[in-house]
Amino acid sequence: MRKQKPKGKKKTKKSKAKHQSELQPTWVEQNLRWTSGLDGGEASASNGNDGDGAMPYAGDHESSSDSASTHDISIVTWNVLAESYCTRRSHSKLPMKSQQVVFDKPKRRDAVRRLFQFMDERLAPDVFALQEVDPPLEIGDRLRSLGYEGIETPTTAAGKDGRVDACCLYYRKDRWSCEEHEIIHLNDIATMNATKEISKHRKARGVGNLQGLQSSFFRRNMGILARLQNVETKQKVAILVMHLYWNPAYEYVKLCQAHYAMMRATDFCFDGSPLIVCGDFNSQPESHVHQYMVGGSANARLTAPWHHILPANDDGKAIPPSSSSSLNGDMADLDISDDNKENGPREVTDAQSTTPAATNRSDDNSDDGIQIRYLLDYTLNRLCRWLRILGIDAALETEEEEKLRTGDGNVKIFRRCAFEKRTLITTSSRLLHRRDCPPGTYLLTTKSLANLEMALPHLLSSHGVTIDPTKFLSRCVVCNGSIDAVTDENVIQDIFSKHNAPLDESNETLDVFQCSGCQQGYWWCDQPTSSASRVKNQATKLLELCIQGGVDVKENFGMFDYVDADAVRKAATEEMKEDSLKANGPELQVVHWMKQSKLQNPIGALHSAYGDPNNRSKELLTFSNVTSDFEGLLDYVFYQPNELTLTGRLYVPTSYDELNCQDMQRGHLLPSAIWPSDHLALGACFSFPSSKTIAEEAAQEEKEDGKLAPSANDVDKMANVFCSPLGSGAPTPAAMMQLLTGQMQTAAPPNAHPNSCGCGCLIDTPSLFEMARRRKEAREKLRQKQQQQQQQQEEEKQSGRK
Repeated sequence: MRKQKPKGKKKTKKSKAKHQSELQPTWVEQNLRWTSGLDGGEASASNGNDGDGAMPYAGDHESSSDSASTHDISIVTWNVLAESYCTRRSHSKLPMKSQQVVFDKPKRRDAVRRLFQFMDERLAPDVFALQEVDPPLEIGDRLRSLGYEGIETPTTAAGKDGRVDACCLYYRKDRWSCEEHEIIHLNDIATMNATKEISKHRKARGVGNLQGLQSSFFRRNMGILARLQNVETKQKVAILVMHLYWNPAYEYVKLCQAHYAMMRATDFCFDGSPLIVCGDFNSQPESHVHQYMVGGSANARLTAPWHHILPANDDGKAIPPSSSSSLNGDMADLDISDDNKENGPREVTDAQSTTPAATNRSDDNSDDGIQIRYLLDYTLNRLCRWLRILGIDAALETEEEEKLRTGDGNVKIFRRCAFEKRTLITTSSRLLHRRDCPPGTYLLTTKSLANLEMALPHLLSSHGVTIDPTKFLSRCVVCNGSIDAVTDENVIQDIFSKHNAPLDESNETLDVFQCSGCQQGYWWCDQPTSSASRVKNQATKLLELCIQGGVDVKENFGMFDYVDADAVRKAATEEMKEDSLKANGPELQVVHWMKQSKLQNPIGALHSAYGDPNNRSKELLTFSNVTSDFEGLLDYVFYQPNELTLTGRLYVPTSYDELNCQDMQRGHLLPSAIWPSDHLALGACFSFPSSKTIAEEAAQEEKEDGKLAPSANDVDKMANVFCSPLGSGAPTPAAMMQLLTGQMQTAAPPNAHPNSCGCGCLIDTPSLFEMARRRKEAREKLRQKQQQQQQQQEEEKQSGRK
């Protein structure tokens, strides 16, 4: 009897193809290894969905067993994606197969740990530099079991007083030892004053104790500086791993964080140790942060969100503001009418705030076309009027917008700041906690409000505003519109009639102005009790406050030329300075950084391990982070090219097709079942330029110091160093032995020739290693001298205060 075949589903061509793709090795298993070819000219940065896969390096893949013979140190940097950030909301549109691993916590933890074991077996890196490591992943335990020792930044539960995730640096303890390390709290820049002293706000919860610009820089990011020493060769290397702030709108915060970290690295590398900088910079190629690292400097002024650049003409110069007459300058005979006697500014409607006269007018507050524009919340009526008197574009939150903000949580002023390119000034610290809070938001605390006259110059100085007295009274204090000259006689008479101007013959000679927004009329009146005289006196007072507060003021004072700036500065008492310090806090160091058009990297220009050798400002990679919302290169490995030689790089996919090796819809998105993080790992191998090891150098120095007696072979090699004049005998080997061992006390051989003599003798010059040692000693002496000078300056300041 014939047996019947069991019934079952018939395999289709599609299912067979899917089954075959699952059996094929993944790109991690097949390609994740060191690449020795470094011919970046052949590699092209293709678009994410084009290209045929791997970066086409010239060399073949090296096995991990051969890597130790071709480099002195290898490092892998990777943002592993903290478990607290791996959510369905932040990583949407993942294919179902990826979701089954990524959002299943036990499965993802196991995948992360297995990947580290795979990288250790395949790559055997000397150092793992990691970001977003949180305790549930148990990465430290796994790496310690593999022979690594680690340094971790502190973490706290639920992120209180710190972060839930950490930056970590793990090194292979059989090859390296850690001589010294520092934890870098990037929050320090939020409280670091102009003398580089750091207050204790680092331990404060949230931003409630901060004010002004400080809240922008309080982001709880950290880094690690470590000096490693090779166990065998005694070679030292400094490694800096850091994780900068994520928000793309806060480029100025990331630039200041990077600058502070490099300042710390400069002090840390006083002994001349070569430096490797790596981590998640959250900055794409050609950004200001990237330019700062590879170019050696960046224009910090352009990163400030309160600096809105004016459009340029064909000559590259900023287009000046639209010409409109003001009540100042040549028109010194005019001021404000008597009708504007209200206690606060009149509310600005949406129609008024979006008119070209009110919002599109470009005030050049500095010499390079940088424009400062403000939006103040409804409680800051008085400060808003002061800014307008100074000729600064300052809009005010309407009553309707204030009700929506405090009632329904609909913060319309956030959208206005973005649309009108304004910087928000607020008294609400709760707004700073919102994810969509505009960058550069300035917080006025209760102390600042109690002494608003001191808060004004602190605000303008922090934003680098240069006030121009010739532009005072050029804006309407009621609606922020521009004040334009009126030449039409009918309009002039209408203004006089509307505002009940006294009818006399002098009216015919008056220059009349009108606000382009609310149609308020203005003319000059000499009476001391008039509104015109009062507002001029107010402008004078504000000018003197700004001078005393250290705000930059242009030389031409216009109609305020009776103000003696030098006398005003001298009149600033110590009591006033103390009041300003209490109300606003010390001037921040970051304020000085943000004013620099060329913020210098103290380490100098670095090279990127994946940088284009033909153009250092570009990268060979197009992405290290691929999600449904973002694709770009955010992770880097930088190094000092004069101290280290790049010998290899970690293989990184460069196309969607390679990431999607299992041929699934949206299978290129990260994290996935193959790669459990939304960041790819980057890595590099380096060799030190010196062929002689540090141990050999130390042995040679001991010989030169007479601690080790040289052999007879050494004496024969050095016999030619000391030559004699023609016809005289050379020193005997016995005399040479006595000289080298220190038994013969003589400053120099009696028969030594001068340098570059004609007999062919060796010139008495120090070796490269001796020169390196002398340079280290000189740097150490310079550092000690600078510390002594700083200490003396601090002591002088303290004695002066007493």
